[in-house]
Amino acid sequence: MRILMIVKYPPIQGGVSIQNYWLAQTFAELGHEVVVLTNADEVEDEYRIKLSEEDKRKLTGFRKTNSIRFVSTEPDEKEFYIPYSKPFGSKLLSLGLEIVKEFKPDFIYAHYVEPYGVAAMNLSALTGVPYTIKHAGSDLGKLSKLSQLKTLHEQVYRRAMLVATQGKHHHYFHDIGVSAEKLTVLGFKPWPADVFFPANLPMDTKTCKLLIYGKTGRTKGTDQLIDALATLDSAEPAVKVTAYWGGKHFQKYRDKINSLGLVERGLLELRPYAPHWKIADAIRESHAVLYLENDFKISIHGPGIPFEVLGTGRPLITTEEIASKYPQVINESNSEIIPGTPLGTEILIKTLLQISKKNHLQKKTDAGVDLDALYFKGISNVEKFLIRVRKSPYQ
Repeated sequence: MRILMIVKYPPIQGGVSIQNYWLAQTFAELGHEVVVLTNADEVEDEYRIKLSEEDKRKLTGFRKTNSIRFVSTEPDEKEFYIPYSKPFGSKLLSLGLEIVKEFKPDFIYAHYVEPYGVAAMNLSALTGVPYTIKHAGSDLGKLSKLSQLKTLHEQVYRRAMLVATQGKHHHYFHDIGVSAEKLTVLGFKPWPADVFFPANLPMDTKTCKLLIYGKTGRTKGTDQLIDALATLDSAEPAVKVTAYWGGKHFQKYRDKINSLGLVERGLLELRPYAPHWKIADAIRESHAVLYLENDFKISIHGPGIPFEVLGTGRPLITTEEIASKYPQVINESNSEIIPGTPLGTEILIKTLLQISKKNHLQKKTDAGVDLDALYFKGISNVEKFLIRVRKSPYQ
C-alpha cells in the first residue's frame, strides 16, 4: 500500500512523535511505501530533539535509509500575519495536495487532531483519498472540550474512514455520532526489541547514576527533584542525576539549578533532548530511571516512558499516579513506587537516599519486563490495522 502519514514526528520531542517514528518504520519494513508529512522542522527550540547528521538520516529509515520519504513544512522569515500565527494547517494541506498528485496514496494516516487530523480531513475532502485518525490523550481530555475547537474536531472523527482509539472511549464517539464500525485499535509498541533490550553494564558503584528525561514542569516532578537534590551532600555524592530536559519552563528551572550549584556540586548533569534510539543507551547506562509525573490534569494521558524503561531492564522510580495507570506492568517489574499524591519533596529525598544504597540496587535488577506478553503483539497489530483499512466500507 501507499501510505501518507500526516503526523507529529522527530525532531519534535514527545511520546506521539516517537510513536509515529516507529510506526513509519514498521509500515516501511512491512513492504509499504511511506511518505511522512509533518511540521517538525518548525518546532520551537524548547521542544526540539538535538540531531546529529547521522540522526537526521535516520528520519528516512532507522534500519534502511531512504525507505521513508520525509517532507516537512519550512520556516519562512517573510511570513507575516496580523494577528501573527504560523499557518501550519494551510502549509500541510498545500504540501499534501502536491504529494497526493505525485504519490497517489491509498489512504492518509493522521495522529493528533490539531493540526494533523484537520489537515487530513481537508485533504481527503479535496482529493477523495480516505483518511484514518488516531487521537492522543489531550485530544479527548483537553482539546475536545474547548468550545472554539469542539465542533470541528468532532467532524474530523465523523468523516474519518477509521478512528484508532480504546474501548474505554467508545462512549464519547457514540455520543458524537461516530459509527461503532469505524472504531478500531492500534495497540502499537514503539520500543523495538533490537533497541530497547536489557544489558548489564559495568558501573561505578560509588555513585548511584539516575536518569530522567522528558518535559519539565510542575506535574513532571521537576520542582521536587531539584529541591531534593539541593539537600543532598555533595562532598562525595551518592546520587547523580542525568537529565535530558527541555520545555517552555526549562529556563526557569535552569536558573534555579544554577543558583543552587547542582551541576557544579556533581549532583546533576543537564543534556538536551536526545533521539529516542539513543535514550535506550542512556537507560542502560543508568542504575535506575526517575519518572515523576503527578497531579496531571488529563486523566486519560498514557505516557510511554514506563514501558521503555522496564523493557530495558532498569528499575523505574515512579509515582503512585503512574503506578495506578499501569498496575500489571508495575507489579511485574522492578519498580519503586514513591507513596503520596501529589508528590512530596521529603518522601522523594528519602527515596533517593534509599535507592542509592548498593544492596538495594542489586535487589532491583532483572532481565526486563516482557511487554509483548503483557500488552503488545508488535507488528501483528499494525497488520491487523491495515487489514481493517483495506476492508473498511467507508473508503
